[in-house]
Amino acid sequence: MKIPVTLKGGTKRDLCKAQLDCYLSAGLIASFMRSDGWVKTNRDKLRKIKASFAGKDRRKGGPFTEEYWF
Repeated sequence: MKIPVTLKGGTKRDLCKAQLDCYLSAGLIASFMRSDGWVKTNRDKLRKIKASFAGKDRRKGGPFTEEYWF
């Protein structure tokens, strides 16, 4: 499903969800349509774009691994 957007330069486009996420994180969108109406990116609350975690995964290993219990 395509989402109607207005870019900061005034151009209107229809974007898919993946494109919308990319354009939002690049700061190119002025407004876009939600189910409850138009959202202005400079004034309305937006969800946060999730960034990948770059740290060490501390859940792996340790005393609670399978080899500890079996």
